[in-house]
Amino acid sequence: MLTLGLGATLACQSYVPAAVSSIPAKSRVRVMLTDEGEHQLGGPLGARPVALEGRITSVSADSVYLTVQRIVRAGGDWESGGDVATVIPVSYVRSVERQQVDGGKSAALAALFVAGAVFIGSAIGGGGGSGPFTSPPSQTQ
Repeated sequence: MLTLGLGATLACQSYVPAAVSSIPAKSRVRVMLTDEGEHQLGGPLGARPVALEGRITSVSADSVYLTVQRIVRAGGDWESGGDVATVIPVSYVRSVERQQVDGGKSAALAALFVAGAVFIGSAIGGGGGSGPFTSPPSQTQ
C-alpha cells in the first residue's frame, strides 16, 4: 500500500518552465541542452545527452551546478546519472524546467488510498462483531 501511495505522489509531479536564475538550491530540475552542450558534455556524460535531470547545487552568472541523477539520451533513452556533480555552462542550456508537486492532486490521491485501506480492512474482518477474531459471548448462569 505504501508503494502505491508513493507511486501516486510521484504521478502528481510535473516539470514547469523556469528561469535558471530563479531556481533555489536543492530544487529538482530538468536541464535541456543546446546542440553545443550535447556535443561538449557528451564526453564526460556519455554519448548524446539531450537533457539532464537532478538537483541544483548552485547557480552562478555563467554556470549551473547540478548533481545529475538521470541522463536523457537522443531518442528518448535514459540512464542513471549516478549523482555525479556536473558544471554546465549557461551557454549550453536550452531551457530549464523545475519539478513541482500538485498538492491538490496528491491530497486527493492520499485520501483515496486511505479510504481504500479502510474498506479493505473492514472487508477482511477489521470491523463489526462477527468473524474469526471476535471474542466469544460471555457465559452467565
